[in-house]
Amino acid sequence: MDIYYTKNLIYLLIINININISKIVAIVKLIKTLVSILIFVREGLGSSPPIYLRATSRGP
Repeated sequence: MDIYYTKNLIYLLIINININISKIVAIVKLIKTLVSILIFVREGLGSSPPIYLRATSRGP
């Protein structure tokens, strides 16, 4: 009975850790997208052409 109980506890702990990791990953992705949007807006409002245009355009 004790072994079964500890196995269940470990299993629950692993599930909790996995859920927390997925939450952290989601938050990090959200922050990254917000930062990229901010950079996009700043570059777009600037006088120079945006980064994405500079990267794709070929020429001097």
